[in-house]
Amino acid sequence: MKKKVILVQPHLGKYDMFIRDLPLSLLYAGCLVDRSKYELKLFDQRVEPDFEEKLIAELKTGQVLCVALTVMTGEPINFALKTCRLVKETANVPTVWGGIHPTILADQTLEHDLVDIVVRGKGEFIFKELVETLDADGDLSQVKGLSYKTPENEILHNEDSHAFDADSIPIPPYDLVDIGNYKRSGFDFQVMSFITSRGCPHSCTFCYITSLSNKERRWQAEEVSKTVDHLEHVMKLYSPDYISIIDDDFFVNVKRGRSFFEEVERRNIKIKWGLRGVRIDEILRMDDSLLKLLERVGMEHMNIGVESGSPRMLEMIDKAINIDEVLEANKKLADYTKLEPLYNFFSGLPTETEEDLKCSTGLIEKLLKENPQAQISGFHQFTPYPGNPLFDTAVEHGFDPPTNLETWARFRLESNAENLPWIDKKRKNLLDMIYFTVYFVDRKYENFIMRENLFNRLVYPLVLVYKVLAKYRFKHHFTGFPLDIYLKDSFYFATDFLKKLKYRKIPSWSLRS
Repeated sequence: MKKKVILVQPHLGKYDMFIRDLPLSLLYAGCLVDRSKYELKLFDQRVEPDFEEKLIAELKTGQVLCVALTVMTGEPINFALKTCRLVKETANVPTVWGGIHPTILADQTLEHDLVDIVVRGKGEFIFKELVETLDADGDLSQVKGLSYKTPENEILHNEDSHAFDADSIPIPPYDLVDIGNYKRSGFDFQVMSFITSRGCPHSCTFCYITSLSNKERRWQAEEVSKTVDHLEHVMKLYSPDYISIIDDDFFVNVKRGRSFFEEVERRNIKIKWGLRGVRIDEILRMDDSLLKLLERVGMEHMNIGVESGSPRMLEMIDKAINIDEVLEANKKLADYTKLEPLYNFFSGLPTETEEDLKCSTGLIEKLLKENPQAQISGFHQFTPYPGNPLFDTAVEHGFDPPTNLETWARFRLESNAENLPWIDKKRKNLLDMIYFTVYFVDRKYENFIMRENLFNRLVYPLVLVYKVLAKYRFKHHFTGFPLDIYLKDSFYFATDFLKKLKYRKIPSWSLRS
């Protein structure tokens, strides 16, 4: 009988309501495991309500080598710990954590009784070797890129692994999941996430990437023909309607990006596209022929990092762009009406003032005015990561770094005010208002959420009325009588409830347009 390797995707928290992407990190983690010798199983808490029963059943077979989880900072930590507790209560099986958080904080992660092993950095080759070592009851100290606890509870860190080559990674084992379970809010069709490169060469001081070693940060892209072969494989087997490329920075090499989409066009692949990682300076390097190519192949959305409208804040985070360049890029994209830029912003940095925030909200208004296609992806809040250049600055301003996993689990992408001492109650109220009303200042509801079902369409007139108040609050930083802000959790609950109806295929007054 084959030994079993269990992969678990924890809940993400509130973001499960809106974004339910493929668990690509786990699929890639398992892509080199020899399936002629081992049985791979993947459980996704976001789409499998009965995953605990399934996991217990597998553990009771006595054939499980390990249970591996991918873990992000914040709420996912709690869900991961709950899963590990279930594992330990059911069987004597090692728990393995991978992902950015355990990579950066391997020591602290392994101090927890429920975590046995950490795979640091890009894990495909490391995890393959780990599985084979566990099966052979071998020496974990020989597996590069691994951190682990000895039977005496000593934490050890092996040397970094250098075994990674983007072109040697095979197509992920998509058969481990039901592709139909993965959709995004507002997309009434099949969305499939896709990776074409790893790493990022830039040095934005707020980003988790700057906490990684230079080797881990190094940008590596797959050869274009290999990537498009992978795409054709996906199209043939799963027929998605939309491909979301989730590279940290797709256009590091604009020439390579052009070649990719030229090959897509040459092979006559018909699909809609979205890009997660695009920079302002990359937009400025694109010529008319490339932007027209993007329109022809079906590009719809490009998530572009602006981060702040304050020149002082942009300099502080070493974004290497200025406001004039942001406005120039936005006007440039306005000429290509099929391309929708989705601009990312964040706040909560030490020394940030309300004037800095006004610069950001003012810039957002200008971007939306000068480009009718533009939208704001959202406002997120700064999280200090150890090793990150702004971490020491945060500590100097009173940040008390968490000393255990449970404390890190309190962090939220949308609001960390209680963890950032320089944000007082007044500023927290302002930020909460901005984080919520930013979802109503553009056309997101018209373009996405409101087209999903009859209920959403019925409440659409109420949304139009609320948008007037939301835009006023956003523009004037008005936080008075914040009943709407207090009710946002009810809004999230209702949205989540409708998603569950939709994804579980319970009849929900669907309208076909």
